[in-house]
Formats: sequence, C-alpha cells, structure tokens
Amino acid sequence: MRIVEINTLSHVLGILDGSTYVDEINDEFILTTESSNEKINEDLQALFLELIEEK
Repeated sequence: MRIVEINTLSHVLGILDGSTYVDEINDEFILTTESSNEKINEDLQALFLELIEEK
C-alpha cells in the first residue's frame, strides 16, 4: 500500500511540475505561493522522491 501511495503522489507532483503530461491540459500550469509570484512547480517530484529515498 505504501508503494501505491508513493507512486500516486509522485505522479501528481509530476503533473504539477510539467514533467508528466496530461492530454487535456494544453497550457502551461504555474504553481505559486500566496506571497510570491515565483514559480515553485519545477522540481516537486524530484524533491519528493529524494525525501522518500532518505528514509
């Protein structure tokens, strides 16, 4: 069950990052924080997988 959770979350983060594409989404998706317009969705999947590997 843990592997399914990790794979699912990794896939969702890949979609947010833009490294995994969804056919219905044609425009670039930009994820920012409320206090900044800096794009934060470029390395979410890689950072998540790094954290998982450290455990």
